[in-house]
Amino acid sequence: MMIKKRLTNKLILVYFLVVILPICAVYFVFVILLFSRTLQSESEKYQYEIDMAVNDLETELKNLENIADAILKNGYITEFLRYQYDTDWEPMYDYVSNVQYQLHSYINYNQNIKTIYFYGDNIRLNPGGYFKSFSDLPVEKAKIYKGIWKLDQNNELHYFFGKYDNTYTNLEYAVEIVIEKELLINFLKLLHLNDNSAVCLIDGQGDIYYGKPLTDWKEDPADNPAWHGRYCVIESEIKPLRMSAVIYSDVFDMAYESLVLLLVAGALLFLVLFILLIAYLRYSLRFARRLVSFTAYIRSMPDEEYEPYPVEEGTDEIGELVSVFNSLINRTNTLVNMVQKKEILRRKAELDAYQSKIEPHFLYGTLESLRMLALNNEDEEVAKGILDLAKLMRYSLTSSQTSTLEKELNQIKRYLNLQKLRLSDRLEWTINVEDEELLNLTCPQFLLQPIVENSIKHGIEKVRRGGSIVINVHKTGKEIIISVTDSGAGIEKERMENIRKLLSESSSNHNPLQMEDKGYALYNVCMRMKLFYGNGFSLEIGNNEPAGTVCTMHLSQIAEDIGVDNQ
Repeated sequence: MMIKKRLTNKLILVYFLVVILPICAVYFVFVILLFSRTLQSESEKYQYEIDMAVNDLETELKNLENIADAILKNGYITEFLRYQYDTDWEPMYDYVSNVQYQLHSYINYNQNIKTIYFYGDNIRLNPGGYFKSFSDLPVEKAKIYKGIWKLDQNNELHYFFGKYDNTYTNLEYAVEIVIEKELLINFLKLLHLNDNSAVCLIDGQGDIYYGKPLTDWKEDPADNPAWHGRYCVIESEIKPLRMSAVIYSDVFDMAYESLVLLLVAGALLFLVLFILLIAYLRYSLRFARRLVSFTAYIRSMPDEEYEPYPVEEGTDEIGELVSVFNSLINRTNTLVNMVQKKEILRRKAELDAYQSKIEPHFLYGTLESLRMLALNNEDEEVAKGILDLAKLMRYSLTSSQTSTLEKELNQIKRYLNLQKLRLSDRLEWTINVEDEELLNLTCPQFLLQPIVENSIKHGIEKVRRGGSIVINVHKTGKEIIISVTDSGAGIEKERMENIRKLLSESSSNHNPLQMEDKGYALYNVCMRMKLFYGNGFSLEIGNNEPAGTVCTMHLSQIAEDIGVDNQ
Protein backbone atom coordinates (compact mmCIF):
# COMPACT_ATOMS: atom_id res chain seq x y z
CA MET A 1 0.00 0.00 0.00
CA MET A 2 2.90 2.35 0.71
CA ILE A 3 4.28 1.73 -2.79
CA LYS A 4 0.83 2.29 -4.28
CA LYS A 5 0.42 5.53 -2.33
CA ARG A 6 3.82 6.81 -3.43
CA LEU A 7 3.04 5.97 -7.05
CA THR A 8 -0.37 7.68 -6.89
CA ASN A 9 1.20 10.81 -5.36
CA LYS A 10 3.74 10.91 -8.15
CA LEU A 11 1.02 10.55 -10.78
CA ILE A 12 -0.98 13.37 -9.19
CA LEU A 13 2.14 15.55 -9.07
CA VAL A 14 2.83 14.80 -12.73
CA TYR A 15 -0.78 15.69 -13.60
CA PHE A 16 -0.47 18.98 -11.72
CA LEU A 17 2.86 19.90 -13.32
CA VAL A 18 2.09 18.70 -16.84
CA VAL A 19 -1.63 19.52 -17.16
CA ILE A 20 -3.05 21.87 -14.52
CA LEU A 21 -0.10 24.25 -14.12
CA PRO A 22 0.46 24.86 -17.88
CA ILE A 23 -3.28 25.25 -18.53
CA CYS A 24 -3.65 27.71 -15.64
CA ALA A 25 -0.60 29.65 -16.84
CA VAL A 26 -1.98 29.79 -20.38
CA TYR A 27 -5.40 30.79 -19.05
CA PHE A 28 -3.85 33.53 -16.89
CA VAL A 29 -1.90 34.91 -19.86
CA PHE A 30 -5.04 34.65 -21.98
CA VAL A 31 -7.04 36.58 -19.36
CA ILE A 32 -4.43 39.33 -19.23
CA LEU A 33 -4.22 39.59 -23.02
CA LEU A 34 -7.99 39.50 -23.50
CA PHE A 35 -8.58 42.00 -20.71
CA SER A 36 -5.92 44.35 -22.10
CA ARG A 37 -7.25 43.96 -25.62
CA THR A 38 -10.81 44.58 -24.45
CA LEU A 39 -9.80 47.71 -22.54
CA GLN A 40 -7.85 48.91 -25.53
CA SER A 41 -10.81 48.27 -27.82
CA GLU A 42 -13.28 49.90 -25.43
CA SER A 43 -11.04 52.92 -24.93
CA GLU A 44 -10.72 53.30 -28.71
CA LYS A 45 -14.51 53.05 -29.00
CA TYR A 46 -14.99 55.64 -26.26
CA GLN A 47 -12.41 57.88 -27.89
CA TYR A 48 -14.22 57.57 -31.20
CA GLU A 49 -17.57 58.40 -29.59
CA ILE A 50 -16.25 61.44 -27.76
CA ASP A 51 -14.48 62.63 -30.91
CA MET A 52 -17.69 62.28 -32.90
CA ALA A 53 -19.69 64.10 -30.20
CA VAL A 54 -17.11 66.91 -30.04
CA ASN A 55 -17.10 67.13 -33.83
CA ASP A 56 -20.90 67.50 -33.86
CA LEU A 57 -20.70 70.14 -31.12
CA GLU A 58 -18.00 72.06 -32.99
CA THR A 59 -20.13 71.94 -36.13
CA GLU A 60 -23.10 73.39 -34.27
CA LEU A 61 -20.91 76.06 -32.66
CA LYS A 62 -19.54 76.94 -36.08
CA ASN A 63 -23.12 77.36 -37.35
CA LEU A 64 -23.85 79.71 -34.45
CA GLU A 65 -20.68 81.67 -35.23
CA ASN A 66 -21.84 81.99 -38.85
CA ILE A 67 -25.22 83.23 -37.63
CA ALA A 68 -23.45 85.91 -35.51
CA ASP A 69 -21.42 86.97 -38.52
CA ALA A 70 -24.54 87.11 -40.68
CA ILE A 71 -26.34 89.23 -38.05
CA LEU A 72 -23.58 91.85 -38.06
CA LYS A 73 -23.68 91.93 -41.84
CA ASN A 74 -27.44 92.51 -41.91
CA GLY A 75 -28.03 96.08 -43.20
CA TYR A 76 -31.17 96.76 -41.19
CA ILE A 77 -29.52 95.73 -37.94
CA THR A 78 -26.19 97.50 -38.55
CA GLU A 79 -27.98 100.71 -39.57
CA PHE A 80 -30.03 100.61 -36.39
CA LEU A 81 -26.87 99.97 -34.32
CA ARG A 82 -25.11 103.00 -35.86
CA TYR A 83 -28.13 105.10 -34.81
CA GLN A 84 -27.72 107.75 -37.47
CA TYR A 85 -31.26 109.17 -37.29
CA ASP A 86 -32.43 112.79 -37.46
CA THR A 87 -35.59 112.41 -35.39
CA ASP A 88 -36.57 110.24 -32.37
CA TRP A 89 -39.40 108.45 -34.11
CA GLU A 90 -37.25 107.18 -37.00
CA PRO A 91 -35.26 104.54 -34.97
CA MET A 92 -38.47 103.32 -33.38
CA TYR A 93 -40.12 103.04 -36.73
CA ASP A 94 -37.10 101.30 -38.20
CA TYR A 95 -37.03 98.79 -35.35
CA VAL A 96 -40.71 97.93 -35.59
CA SER A 97 -40.82 97.71 -39.36
CA ASN A 98 -37.47 96.00 -40.07
CA VAL A 99 -35.15 95.19 -37.14
CA GLN A 100 -37.67 93.36 -34.97
CA TYR A 101 -38.58 90.99 -37.78
CA GLN A 102 -34.95 90.32 -38.67
CA LEU A 103 -34.03 89.73 -35.02
CA HIS A 104 -36.82 87.25 -34.40
CA SER A 105 -36.08 85.42 -37.60
CA TYR A 106 -32.50 84.81 -36.46
CA ILE A 107 -33.64 83.62 -33.01
CA ASN A 108 -36.19 81.28 -34.50
CA TYR A 109 -33.82 80.10 -37.21
CA ASN A 110 -31.81 77.92 -34.79
CA GLN A 111 -33.48 76.15 -31.88
CA ASN A 112 -30.27 76.33 -29.85
CA ILE A 113 -30.40 80.15 -29.73
CA LYS A 114 -32.04 81.35 -26.54
CA THR A 115 -31.72 85.12 -27.16
CA ILE A 116 -29.52 87.71 -28.84
CA TYR A 117 -28.04 90.90 -27.41
CA PHE A 118 -26.38 93.83 -29.19
CA TYR A 119 -23.72 96.18 -27.82
CA GLY A 120 -22.70 99.61 -29.08
CA ASP A 121 -21.71 103.16 -28.09
CA ASN A 122 -24.55 104.95 -29.91
CA ILE A 123 -27.47 102.90 -28.62
CA ARG A 124 -30.14 105.16 -27.12
CA LEU A 125 -33.17 102.89 -27.38
CA ASN A 126 -33.60 99.41 -25.94
CA PRO A 127 -36.80 98.01 -27.39
CA GLY A 128 -37.37 94.41 -26.25
CA GLY A 129 -34.27 94.55 -24.01
CA TYR A 130 -32.00 93.36 -26.84
CA PHE A 131 -29.71 96.41 -26.99
CA LYS A 132 -27.07 97.35 -24.43
CA SER A 133 -24.09 99.61 -24.07
CA PHE A 134 -20.48 98.44 -24.32
CA SER A 135 -20.21 99.24 -20.64
CA ASP A 136 -22.50 96.26 -19.95
CA LEU A 137 -20.28 93.84 -21.97
CA PRO A 138 -19.29 90.92 -19.60
CA VAL A 139 -16.02 90.24 -21.42
CA GLU A 140 -13.13 92.40 -22.48
CA LYS A 141 -14.03 94.48 -25.50
CA ALA A 142 -10.71 93.88 -27.23
CA LYS A 143 -11.11 90.04 -27.19
CA ILE A 144 -14.36 89.82 -29.11
CA TYR A 145 -13.22 91.00 -32.54
CA LYS A 146 -12.50 87.42 -33.72
CA GLY A 147 -15.26 85.91 -31.62
CA ILE A 148 -15.09 84.36 -28.18
CA TRP A 149 -17.09 81.71 -26.34
CA LYS A 150 -17.80 81.89 -22.65
CA LEU A 151 -19.47 79.44 -20.23
CA ASP A 152 -21.22 81.15 -17.35
CA GLN A 153 -22.06 79.83 -13.90
CA ASN A 154 -25.49 78.67 -15.08
CA ASN A 155 -23.78 76.38 -17.61
CA GLU A 156 -25.01 78.55 -20.49
CA LEU A 157 -22.80 79.24 -23.49
CA HIS A 158 -22.41 82.81 -24.77
CA TYR A 159 -20.82 83.78 -28.06
CA PHE A 160 -19.49 87.33 -28.43
CA PHE A 161 -18.54 88.76 -31.82
CA GLY A 162 -17.68 92.40 -32.65
CA LYS A 163 -17.07 94.53 -35.72
CA TYR A 164 -14.67 97.44 -36.18
CA ASP A 165 -15.52 100.67 -37.93
CA ASN A 166 -14.01 101.66 -41.25
CA THR A 167 -10.79 102.79 -39.59
CA TYR A 168 -10.27 99.33 -37.98
CA THR A 169 -9.24 101.10 -34.75
CA ASN A 170 -12.49 101.26 -32.85
CA LEU A 171 -14.99 98.47 -32.14
CA GLU A 172 -18.22 99.88 -33.56
CA TYR A 173 -20.77 97.29 -32.32
CA ALA A 174 -20.97 93.66 -31.12
CA VAL A 175 -23.45 90.79 -30.83
CA GLU A 176 -23.95 88.23 -28.06
CA ILE A 177 -25.74 84.98 -28.79
CA VAL A 178 -26.97 83.12 -25.69
CA ILE A 179 -27.21 79.36 -26.26
CA GLU A 180 -29.85 77.10 -24.76
CA LYS A 181 -28.62 74.80 -21.97
CA GLU A 182 -29.93 71.76 -23.86
CA LEU A 183 -27.10 72.01 -26.39
CA LEU A 184 -24.46 71.40 -23.73
CA ILE A 185 -26.68 69.01 -21.76
CA ASN A 186 -27.32 66.81 -24.81
CA PHE A 187 -23.63 66.84 -25.62
CA LEU A 188 -22.71 65.72 -22.12
CA LYS A 189 -25.42 63.05 -22.17
CA LEU A 190 -23.77 61.53 -25.22
CA LEU A 191 -20.53 61.33 -23.28
CA HIS A 192 -22.12 59.80 -20.19
CA LEU A 193 -21.45 56.23 -21.35
CA ASN A 194 -22.38 54.29 -18.21
CA ASP A 195 -23.30 54.70 -14.56
CA ASN A 196 -19.68 54.37 -13.43
CA SER A 197 -18.35 57.14 -15.68
CA ALA A 198 -18.05 60.88 -15.12
CA VAL A 199 -17.84 63.76 -17.65
CA CYS A 200 -16.08 67.08 -17.11
CA LEU A 201 -15.32 70.21 -19.11
CA ILE A 202 -11.86 71.49 -18.25
CA ASP A 203 -9.99 74.50 -19.60
CA GLY A 204 -6.32 74.62 -20.48
CA GLN A 205 -5.34 75.55 -16.90
CA GLY A 206 -7.10 72.51 -15.50
CA ASP A 207 -10.04 74.42 -14.03
CA ILE A 208 -13.28 72.44 -14.08
CA TYR A 209 -16.12 74.38 -15.67
CA TYR A 210 -18.68 71.64 -15.71
CA GLY A 211 -19.13 68.33 -13.87
CA LYS A 212 -16.75 66.78 -11.39
CA PRO A 213 -14.31 63.89 -11.58
CA LEU A 214 -14.67 60.64 -9.68
CA THR A 215 -14.18 61.02 -5.93
CA ASP A 216 -11.05 58.88 -5.86
CA TRP A 217 -9.42 60.79 -8.73
CA LYS A 218 -7.08 63.74 -8.50
CA GLU A 219 -8.50 67.17 -9.11
CA ASP A 220 -6.24 67.80 -12.06
CA PRO A 221 -6.63 64.79 -14.33
CA ALA A 222 -4.88 66.57 -17.17
CA ASP A 223 -1.61 65.63 -15.47
CA ASN A 224 -2.62 61.96 -15.14
CA PRO A 225 -1.90 59.24 -17.66
CA ALA A 226 -4.69 57.75 -19.78
CA TRP A 227 -4.79 54.78 -17.37
CA HIS A 228 -4.75 55.35 -13.67
CA GLY A 229 -5.46 52.40 -11.42
CA ARG A 230 -8.95 51.13 -12.11
CA TYR A 231 -9.97 54.23 -14.10
CA CYS A 232 -9.51 55.23 -17.72
CA VAL A 233 -9.28 58.90 -18.77
CA ILE A 234 -10.41 59.79 -22.31
CA GLU A 235 -10.00 63.37 -23.48
CA SER A 236 -10.96 65.33 -26.60
CA GLU A 237 -10.37 69.05 -27.18
CA ILE A 238 -13.27 71.38 -28.04
CA LYS A 239 -11.33 74.02 -29.96
CA PRO A 240 -13.98 76.78 -30.21
CA LEU A 241 -14.52 76.67 -26.44
CA ARG A 242 -10.77 76.31 -25.70
CA MET A 243 -11.76 73.47 -23.38
CA SER A 244 -11.42 69.70 -23.23
CA ALA A 245 -14.16 67.14 -22.70
CA VAL A 246 -12.86 64.47 -20.31
CA ILE A 247 -14.48 61.11 -19.56
CA TYR A 248 -13.55 59.17 -16.42
CA SER A 249 -14.64 55.52 -16.75
CA ASP A 250 -14.24 52.44 -14.55
CA VAL A 251 -12.14 49.87 -16.44
CA PHE A 252 -14.06 46.96 -14.94
CA ASP A 253 -17.31 48.47 -16.14
CA MET A 254 -15.77 48.99 -19.58
CA ALA A 255 -14.77 45.33 -19.79
CA TYR A 256 -17.83 43.97 -17.99
CA GLU A 257 -18.94 41.63 -20.77
CA SER A 258 -15.42 40.29 -21.25
CA LEU A 259 -15.05 39.77 -17.51
CA VAL A 260 -18.31 37.81 -17.41
CA LEU A 261 -17.14 35.75 -20.38
CA LEU A 262 -13.78 35.11 -18.70
CA LEU A 263 -15.45 34.09 -15.45
CA VAL A 264 -17.79 31.68 -17.23
CA ALA A 265 -14.92 30.29 -19.32
CA GLY A 266 -12.77 29.98 -16.20
CA ALA A 267 -15.53 28.18 -14.32
CA LEU A 268 -16.03 25.77 -17.24
CA LEU A 269 -12.28 25.27 -17.55
CA PHE A 270 -11.82 24.42 -13.88
CA LEU A 271 -14.89 22.19 -14.00
CA VAL A 272 -13.37 20.29 -16.92
CA LEU A 273 -10.02 20.12 -15.12
CA PHE A 274 -11.76 18.79 -12.02
CA ILE A 275 -13.59 16.13 -14.04
CA LEU A 276 -10.33 15.22 -15.78
CA LEU A 277 -8.61 15.05 -12.40
CA ILE A 278 -11.24 12.62 -11.09
CA ALA A 279 -10.93 10.50 -14.24
CA TYR A 280 -7.13 10.68 -14.04
CA LEU A 281 -7.17 9.66 -10.38
CA ARG A 282 -9.41 6.69 -11.14
CA TYR A 283 -7.16 5.65 -14.00
CA SER A 284 -3.98 6.22 -11.99
CA LEU A 285 -5.34 4.20 -9.05
CA ARG A 286 -6.27 1.37 -11.41
CA PHE A 287 -2.88 1.67 -13.07
CA ALA A 288 -1.09 1.66 -9.71
CA ARG A 289 -3.17 -1.27 -8.44
CA ARG A 290 -2.33 -3.39 -11.48
CA LEU A 291 1.34 -2.43 -11.42
CA VAL A 292 1.70 -3.11 -7.69
CA SER A 293 -0.10 -6.45 -8.07
CA PHE A 294 2.17 -7.41 -10.94
CA THR A 295 5.29 -6.37 -8.99
CA ALA A 296 4.14 -8.34 -5.94
CA TYR A 297 3.60 -11.42 -8.11
CA ILE A 298 7.13 -11.18 -9.50
CA ARG A 299 8.60 -10.76 -6.01
CA SER A 300 6.68 -13.79 -4.68
CA MET A 301 7.59 -16.07 -7.59
CA PRO A 302 9.65 -19.10 -6.40
CA ASP A 303 13.10 -19.62 -7.90
CA GLU A 304 12.50 -23.25 -8.84
CA GLU A 305 9.26 -22.72 -10.77
CA TYR A 306 8.07 -20.04 -13.17
CA GLU A 307 4.39 -19.52 -13.92
CA PRO A 308 2.81 -16.87 -16.23
CA TYR A 309 0.96 -13.99 -14.62
CA PRO A 310 -2.63 -15.27 -14.27
CA VAL A 311 -4.45 -11.91 -14.47
CA GLU A 312 -5.99 -10.77 -17.76
CA GLU A 313 -3.40 -8.84 -19.74
CA GLY A 314 -5.41 -5.99 -21.34
CA THR A 315 -4.36 -3.81 -24.26
CA ASP A 316 -2.60 -0.88 -22.54
CA GLU A 317 1.05 -0.52 -21.52
CA ILE A 318 0.63 -2.69 -18.41
CA GLY A 319 -1.05 -5.34 -20.55
CA GLU A 320 1.84 -5.15 -23.00
CA LEU A 321 4.32 -5.53 -20.12
CA VAL A 322 2.43 -8.54 -18.74
CA SER A 323 2.25 -10.05 -22.23
CA VAL A 324 6.00 -9.70 -22.72
CA PHE A 325 6.59 -11.12 -19.23
CA ASN A 326 4.36 -14.14 -19.90
CA SER A 327 6.06 -14.70 -23.26
CA LEU A 328 9.43 -14.60 -21.51
CA ILE A 329 8.24 -17.09 -18.88
CA ASN A 330 6.86 -19.44 -21.54
CA ARG A 331 10.07 -19.18 -23.55
CA THR A 332 12.14 -19.84 -20.43
CA ASN A 333 10.03 -22.89 -19.57
CA THR A 334 10.38 -24.14 -23.16
CA LEU A 335 14.16 -23.80 -23.05
CA VAL A 336 14.27 -25.52 -19.65
CA ASN A 337 12.12 -28.38 -20.99
CA MET A 338 14.35 -28.70 -24.06
CA VAL A 339 17.46 -28.89 -21.88
CA GLN A 340 15.79 -31.44 -19.62
CA LYS A 341 14.64 -33.54 -22.56
CA LYS A 342 18.06 -33.39 -24.14
CA GLU A 343 19.52 -34.64 -20.90
CA ILE A 344 16.90 -37.44 -20.75
CA LEU A 345 17.64 -38.49 -24.33
CA ARG A 346 21.36 -38.44 -23.62
CA ARG A 347 20.96 -40.63 -20.53
CA LYS A 348 18.63 -42.98 -22.40
CA ALA A 349 21.15 -43.27 -25.23
CA GLU A 350 23.92 -43.99 -22.74
CA LEU A 351 21.73 -46.60 -21.02
CA ASP A 352 20.90 -48.24 -24.33
CA ALA A 353 24.57 -48.21 -25.26
CA TYR A 354 25.56 -49.81 -21.97
CA GLN A 355 22.86 -52.44 -22.29
CA SER A 356 23.85 -53.17 -25.88
CA LYS A 357 27.48 -53.69 -24.89
CA ILE A 358 26.74 -56.82 -22.95
CA GLU A 359 29.23 -59.35 -24.17
CA PRO A 360 30.04 -57.44 -27.43
CA HIS A 361 33.19 -59.52 -28.07
CA PHE A 362 31.18 -62.70 -28.04
CA LEU A 363 28.75 -61.22 -30.60
CA TYR A 364 31.55 -59.95 -32.85
CA GLY A 365 33.36 -63.24 -32.60
CA THR A 366 30.24 -65.16 -33.52
CA LEU A 367 29.59 -62.97 -36.56
CA GLU A 368 33.22 -63.31 -37.65
CA SER A 369 32.96 -67.12 -37.39
CA LEU A 370 29.83 -67.08 -39.55
CA ARG A 371 31.54 -64.88 -42.11
CA MET A 372 34.54 -67.22 -42.29
CA LEU A 373 32.16 -70.16 -42.70
CA ALA A 374 30.47 -68.42 -45.62
CA LEU A 375 33.81 -67.70 -47.22
CA ASN A 376 34.84 -71.35 -46.88
CA ASN A 377 31.61 -72.26 -48.67
CA GLU A 378 32.47 -69.64 -51.29
CA ASP A 379 29.33 -67.68 -50.51
CA GLU A 380 30.74 -64.17 -50.84
CA GLU A 381 27.35 -62.47 -50.80
CA VAL A 382 26.51 -63.87 -47.38
CA ALA A 383 30.02 -63.11 -46.12
CA LYS A 384 29.72 -59.52 -47.27
CA GLY A 385 26.29 -59.20 -45.60
CA ILE A 386 27.67 -60.54 -42.30
CA LEU A 387 30.56 -58.08 -42.51
CA ASP A 388 28.15 -55.16 -43.09
CA LEU A 389 26.03 -56.33 -40.17
CA ALA A 390 29.07 -56.47 -37.89
CA LYS A 391 30.17 -52.97 -38.89
CA LEU A 392 26.60 -51.75 -38.53
CA MET A 393 26.37 -53.11 -35.01
CA ARG A 394 29.83 -51.87 -34.05
CA TYR A 395 28.84 -48.35 -35.21
CA SER A 396 25.59 -48.55 -33.30
CA LEU A 397 27.30 -49.64 -30.08
CA THR A 398 29.82 -46.81 -30.04
CA SER A 399 29.57 -44.41 -27.07
CA SER A 400 30.07 -41.27 -29.16
CA GLN A 401 27.01 -39.08 -29.66
CA THR A 402 28.36 -37.27 -32.74
CA SER A 403 29.65 -38.37 -36.08
CA THR A 404 30.28 -37.00 -39.57
CA LEU A 405 28.12 -37.05 -42.64
CA GLU A 406 30.62 -39.41 -44.31
CA LYS A 407 30.30 -42.01 -41.53
CA GLU A 408 26.51 -41.64 -41.55
CA LEU A 409 26.36 -42.25 -45.31
CA ASN A 410 28.63 -45.32 -44.96
CA GLN A 411 26.31 -46.61 -42.24
CA ILE A 412 23.33 -46.08 -44.59
CA LYS A 413 25.14 -47.97 -47.35
CA ARG A 414 25.64 -50.97 -45.04
CA TYR A 415 22.00 -50.81 -43.95
CA LEU A 416 20.78 -50.63 -47.55
CA ASN A 417 23.05 -53.53 -48.56
CA LEU A 418 21.48 -55.67 -45.84
CA GLN A 419 17.99 -54.65 -46.96
CA LYS A 420 19.03 -55.44 -50.55
CA LEU A 421 19.80 -59.02 -49.47
CA ARG A 422 16.24 -59.30 -48.16
CA LEU A 423 14.35 -57.45 -50.88
CA SER A 424 16.59 -58.38 -53.81
CA ASP A 425 15.45 -56.64 -57.02
CA ARG A 426 12.62 -54.80 -55.27
CA LEU A 427 15.10 -52.30 -53.84
CA GLU A 428 17.44 -49.93 -55.66
CA TRP A 429 19.36 -47.11 -54.02
CA THR A 430 21.64 -44.22 -54.95
CA ILE A 431 23.65 -41.70 -52.89
CA ASN A 432 24.75 -38.42 -54.52
CA VAL A 433 27.08 -35.90 -52.83
CA GLU A 434 27.62 -32.66 -54.72
CA ASP A 435 30.81 -31.57 -52.91
CA GLU A 436 33.25 -33.86 -51.10
CA GLU A 437 33.80 -31.15 -48.45
CA LEU A 438 30.21 -31.67 -47.31
CA LEU A 439 31.18 -35.10 -46.02
CA ASN A 440 33.07 -33.38 -43.16
CA LEU A 441 29.82 -31.95 -41.77
CA THR A 442 29.48 -32.81 -38.08
CA CYS A 443 26.15 -34.35 -37.18
CA PRO A 444 24.61 -36.58 -34.48
CA GLN A 445 24.58 -40.34 -34.92
CA PHE A 446 21.72 -41.94 -36.84
CA LEU A 447 20.87 -38.74 -38.69
CA LEU A 448 19.49 -40.53 -41.74
CA GLN A 449 18.91 -44.15 -40.71
CA PRO A 450 15.40 -43.62 -39.14
CA ILE A 451 14.28 -41.80 -42.29
CA VAL A 452 15.64 -44.55 -44.57
CA GLU A 453 14.01 -47.20 -42.37
CA ASN A 454 10.65 -45.38 -42.75
CA SER A 455 11.13 -45.23 -46.53
CA ILE A 456 11.60 -49.02 -46.68
CA LYS A 457 9.06 -50.03 -44.04
CA HIS A 458 6.22 -47.65 -45.04
CA GLY A 459 7.09 -47.18 -48.71
CA ILE A 460 9.09 -49.87 -50.56
CA GLU A 461 7.78 -52.92 -48.68
CA LYS A 462 4.16 -51.94 -49.30
CA VAL A 463 4.61 -51.93 -53.07
CA ARG A 464 4.90 -55.33 -54.81
CA ARG A 465 7.02 -53.93 -57.58
CA GLY A 466 9.44 -52.43 -55.04
CA GLY A 467 11.05 -49.07 -55.54
CA SER A 468 14.16 -46.97 -55.23
CA ILE A 469 15.73 -44.70 -52.61
CA VAL A 470 17.80 -41.66 -53.65
CA ILE A 471 19.84 -39.64 -51.14
CA ASN A 472 21.08 -36.24 -52.33
CA VAL A 473 23.46 -33.94 -50.47
CA HIS A 474 24.10 -30.47 -51.90
CA LYS A 475 24.65 -26.86 -50.90
CA THR A 476 22.34 -23.97 -51.90
CA GLY A 477 23.46 -20.52 -50.86
CA LYS A 478 24.09 -20.64 -47.11
CA GLU A 479 22.14 -23.87 -46.61
CA ILE A 480 23.17 -27.53 -46.73
CA ILE A 481 20.26 -29.64 -47.99
CA ILE A 482 19.97 -33.43 -47.48
CA SER A 483 17.00 -35.15 -49.13
CA VAL A 484 15.83 -38.79 -48.91
CA THR A 485 13.46 -39.67 -51.74
CA ASP A 486 11.66 -42.99 -52.25
CA SER A 487 9.26 -44.21 -54.93
CA GLY A 488 7.20 -46.32 -52.56
CA ALA A 489 3.56 -46.23 -51.54
CA GLY A 490 3.57 -42.60 -50.38
CA ILE A 491 1.52 -41.13 -47.51
CA GLU A 492 -2.17 -40.31 -47.40
CA LYS A 493 -3.09 -36.62 -47.35
CA GLU A 494 -4.64 -36.62 -43.85
CA ARG A 495 -1.77 -38.54 -42.32
CA MET A 496 0.69 -36.23 -44.13
CA GLU A 497 -0.96 -33.20 -42.49
CA ASN A 498 -0.76 -34.84 -39.05
CA ILE A 499 2.95 -35.56 -39.52
CA ARG A 500 3.64 -31.99 -40.68
CA LYS A 501 1.77 -30.61 -37.70
CA LEU A 502 3.77 -32.86 -35.38
CA LEU A 503 7.06 -31.72 -36.96
CA SER A 504 6.12 -28.04 -36.65
CA GLU A 505 5.90 -28.22 -32.85
CA SER A 506 8.95 -26.63 -31.26
CA SER A 507 8.69 -28.45 -27.93
CA SER A 508 7.38 -31.80 -26.89
CA ASN A 509 4.80 -32.92 -24.41
CA HIS A 510 4.50 -36.24 -26.28
CA ASN A 511 5.76 -39.59 -25.19
CA PRO A 512 8.66 -40.58 -27.51
CA LEU A 513 7.71 -44.24 -27.02
CA GLN A 514 4.43 -43.78 -28.96
CA MET A 515 3.75 -45.88 -32.05
CA GLU A 516 6.02 -45.07 -34.95
CA ASP A 517 3.26 -45.23 -37.57
CA LYS A 518 1.97 -41.91 -36.20
CA GLY A 519 5.15 -40.13 -37.30
CA TYR A 520 7.04 -40.11 -34.01
CA ALA A 521 10.16 -41.60 -35.57
CA LEU A 522 10.49 -38.53 -37.79
CA TYR A 523 9.50 -36.35 -34.85
CA ASN A 524 12.29 -37.81 -32.69
CA VAL A 525 14.79 -37.18 -35.48
CA CYS A 526 13.55 -33.62 -35.78
CA MET A 527 13.82 -33.02 -32.01
CA ARG A 528 17.33 -34.51 -31.82
CA MET A 529 18.50 -32.33 -34.70
CA LYS A 530 16.95 -29.18 -33.17
CA LEU A 531 18.64 -29.95 -29.88
CA PHE A 532 21.90 -30.43 -31.75
CA TYR A 533 21.69 -27.55 -34.27
CA GLY A 534 19.20 -25.21 -32.64
CA ASN A 535 17.28 -22.89 -34.99
CA GLY A 536 19.65 -23.74 -37.84
CA PHE A 537 17.71 -26.96 -38.67
CA SER A 538 14.34 -27.75 -40.23
CA LEU A 539 12.74 -30.97 -41.55
CA GLU A 540 10.15 -31.05 -44.31
CA ILE A 541 8.14 -33.97 -45.68
CA GLY A 542 6.11 -34.19 -48.87
CA ASN A 543 4.91 -36.52 -51.59
CA ASN A 544 7.21 -37.46 -54.45
CA GLU A 545 5.87 -37.34 -57.99
CA PRO A 546 4.61 -39.63 -59.39
CA ALA A 547 4.82 -41.84 -56.30
CA GLY A 548 6.58 -42.06 -52.98
CA THR A 549 7.75 -39.64 -50.31
CA VAL A 550 10.56 -37.11 -49.96
CA CYS A 551 12.08 -35.94 -46.65
CA THR A 552 14.28 -32.84 -46.79
CA MET A 553 16.64 -31.53 -44.11
CA HIS A 554 17.79 -27.88 -44.18
CA LEU A 555 20.99 -27.00 -42.31
CA SER A 556 22.22 -23.41 -42.22
CA GLN A 557 25.86 -22.82 -43.06
CA ILE A 558 26.68 -22.08 -39.43
CA ALA A 559 25.40 -25.52 -38.52
CA GLU A 560 28.80 -26.98 -39.25
CA ASP A 561 30.47 -24.65 -36.76
CA ILE A 562 27.82 -25.49 -34.15
CA GLY A 563 28.42 -29.16 -34.71
CA VAL A 564 32.16 -28.76 -34.26
CA ASP A 565 31.63 -26.95 -30.97
CA ASN A 566 29.31 -29.69 -29.73
CA GLN A 567 31.84 -32.30 -30.67
